[in-house]
Amino acid sequence: MSITIALSMMGLGLIAVAFFIPMGKVWALAVAPCIYYFGTSFFYSPIVDSATLTVPAEESGRVLGINDLVQAITGSIGVAVFSGMMSSGFMSGGSVAGISAGSASTYANVFIVGGIVVLAALVIYLVFHKVIYSRVNNEKKNGSVN
Repeated sequence: MSITIALSMMGLGLIAVAFFIPMGKVWALAVAPCIYYFGTSFFYSPIVDSATLTVPAEESGRVLGINDLVQAITGSIGVAVFSGMMSSGFMSGGSVAGISAGSASTYANVFIVGGIVVLAALVIYLVFHKVIYSRVNNEKKNGSVN
């Protein structure tokens, strides 16, 4: 449930930034990002638990290392990709967020794309979460989980 809430808040927060751009800087740069950052802060603990629960105990250190590496790198990759899209003027012809052509529509569209990517990750998680946790459920049935 925590992962679902976290990814929902992250996706909705990114999309909120796009729709709050016409409302001014405070809404777009202070209020809407709070929704996103709530999701990111809510995400860390459950994803670590999920990672350790899906492997045998003796592999948990390796999984935590890979998890930390992925979390450290993905933020940098996201910033590089999205800042490149923003600086290039990609998707500047107008936005579904009600913004006419120009830089603001580029920013809104990039945030909408980011939100959709996060919400797509949520859908993938919801589709596959039973597979992800199948090992844990099998061990609980057999009584081997401590």
